[in-house]
Amino acid sequence: MDDDPNVASRFGALAETIIRRFAGIGVEVSAEELLGSPTLRIASIAPDAGFDIEVCIEEVRNDPALSARMEIGAVSQALESGEHQQVDLSHLTPCQKMELGRKIEAQKAANARTKKVDPETEAQRIEMLRQISDPQVRLSLARQWGLA
Repeated sequence: MDDDPNVASRFGALAETIIRRFAGIGVEVSAEELLGSPTLRIASIAPDAGFDIEVCIEEVRNDPALSARMEIGAVSQALESGEHQQVDLSHLTPCQKMELGRKIEAQKAANARTKKVDPETEAQRIEMLRQISDPQVRLSLARQWGLA
């Protein structure tokens, strides 16, 4: 596909459309992952073949690795939106539950980092952390304050 700039350009445009669609539902997809889609490859090579983007999206959606990420993304969005009473995690594998937990914790950490604290308060907090001998408590407070 890299040999022909027109094919690469069409693939890039189609891949970007699909990536945006999946981003809209909270799932990250890379262009490299889309290289395995036969429908997308054919649409890039033969643009006059009557390509339907929905067929390609469905093909990508049925990829086992991506469908697991989509499920985790849907559960994560439900938890973030406050609909956690309706979320059923029993169908997730232990590995998927761990991935979901990591994603939620990463989001919490990102939210904590975006909270701006004046430099004086930050310096006071760092000094307080230095005085704590228990590493678990120190790390927990540092994360809570957005310092770790």
